Amino acid sequence: MVIAIYVYRVRRDAVGQFLRIHEQAKRILLELGVLDLRLYAASDLAPKYGCTSFIEALAVEEDEAIYLELDEFRDPAHMTDVMARVDRDGRIATLFRALKSIVQLQRAVRGEFQRVS
Repeated sequence: MVIAIYVYRVRRDAVGQFLRIHEQAKRILLELGVLDLRLYAASDLAPKYGCTSFIEALAVEEDEAIYLELDEFRDPAHMTDVMARVDRDGRIATLFRALKSIVQLQRAVRGEFQRVS
């Protein structure tokens, strides 16, 4: 199992637009082969249990909402295959341009993780 994780910082005044773009993209990505795609809104970013908070680690600004997206794939080969289809899909390109107009992607965080247990 491979998970691609995205952490988005969205201006609070753009949350509705972000959620609309995300729902459209989710439908397309599932159609193109992503196994599951979930979006979570931050509910508590305070430091606890001796850990650094997301607020500190990401330098979250007061006017930003934080969203975590998890995209699930069978294995690295499946992810490569699906993402090649995604990269060729014009619908996703249009949604990506809309996303870039409301989210500073250079401030988003992304990583790929393989299940180990």
